[in-house]
This record gives sequence, structure tokens and C-alpha cells, in this order.
Amino acid sequence: MAEHHDTAPGSAPANVLSRRDFADRVLRAAATPERIADVVARIVGERIEIGPVPVALDGLVRATAIAEAGPVHAVRCDCGPWDMTIAVPILLRLRVRLPGRTLRYIGAARVLIRLALIPREPCGLFLRTDEVHADDLTIRMRARDLTSRLAGGIGRVESTVAEHILRYIDELFAGPAFGGIRDIDIADIIDRAWDAGLVLRFPDRAAS
Repeated sequence: MAEHHDTAPGSAPANVLSRRDFADRVLRAAATPERIADVVARIVGERIEIGPVPVALDGLVRATAIAEAGPVHAVRCDCGPWDMTIAVPILLRLRVRLPGRTLRYIGAARVLIRLALIPREPCGLFLRTDEVHADDLTIRMRARDLTSRLAGGIGRVESTVAEHILRYIDELFAGPAFGGIRDIDIADIIDRAWDAGLVLRFPDRAAS
């Protein structure tokens, strides 16, 4: 709870903010990096299944990836058009099925998502995300056994998996899962907090 300062009637407190600074602080308080990271983690989920997808030989070689998302991390960006950069780490397990054998790989990926907080009428906040590009994804795969290592072709496998991860993330943030929470109604949040008695707390006169 904020520290209380006695102020004489008709006077103003010493620590006055400009309306612009106040609005900026309200937006930052409403959408902290920790809250945004939690929202993104809920949308991405803990487990992602990709495939089977064709890799080579007109579909005879197919890959299936199981991805597990790690802790999502968001940081503020105080320059440029984006307010936050969100990093989603992903642990990958991959099977590539060839005629007569299966190759196995493990790896890790990281997806960067940029987000902007846009004030909008009458008193709301719109969360805008940038399209995820190939440069926003880093991925590294390695063979789990000697057979898989000798088979080679890891570069093609990495590029195929990367393409499907990017498509999956783009579809998530363009779809209803994120669309339903893009708009934050700040006025409604304040109304509900006020009605619940969380804004002003009067001393218990009976106790005194």
C-alpha cells in the first residue's frame, strides 16, 4: 500500500506527477513484463507437437517433433516502436522416419516476440505483436545416436522444424487464443476494483 502523507485541505501533495507521466506509469503497472510473460506462456502451452511433416524424397522422409516450452521471459524495450521483447525457450525431440529406419535428434530453440502497448479510446490498452520472422528464431539440433549422426542432413531437418515453429507461433498470436485478450479495458478494471473496495479503504470506526 502506498505511504500515507497528511495534506491540508485545498493543498497539493509534494510528489505530484504530470498527467503524461501518470498515464505512462499506469500503463506500465497494468502490463508488467512478468504479467505479459505469464500470458504468453499460457498461450504457447507446455507441449507442442509438430508433424509428421515431409522432409525429403517427395514425402518418403517425414519428421515429427515434440517441443516443450521453458520459462518465458519478457524485458522492456525503452527505445523504438516496441515496448517489450519476449523470449520463448523450447526443448526439442525429433524423429525422422526413413524407409526402414528412424533417426532421432534433440535440440533447443528460442523464439523472440516483440510487443507494443498501444493506448486506445475510451480508456484501454491494445497489445500489438510483431510478425515473427526467421531472424527471430535460433535453433540447434544434434543427433542422439551414431546412426543418426552418420545419416547427415541435419541442416535440412533444422530448417524444416524452424519453419513449422514460426508458423505455429504466428498462428497462435493471430488466432482467437490471443485475440480475446489483446484489448485490456483499463476503465473496467478500475471500476471493478473500486466496487470491490480495493481502491479506498476507510478505517473501521467501530474499532476506534
